[in-house]
Amino acid sequence: MPMVAAFAETNWQPGALRVVGLSALGRALTETNVDEEFVDRGPESFGYVVLENGRHDPDLTLAVAPMI
Repeated sequence: MPMVAAFAETNWQPGALRVVGLSALGRALTETNVDEEFVDRGPESFGYVVLENGRHDPDLTLAVAPMI
């Protein structure tokens, strides 16, 4: 990832680079423990985006919204 970051910082205009994190499931799942809440509510209820300020937001579209 450092090489990707260096490439982006070198080739993109200042201020154009935005780094966010994504947790598609919002939790760790294992093959040995059944997570009934996850099964009942579905994976669409648990994912989140980690914004630049560290805040978690359940709106996954925030990761791509600036590109639209």
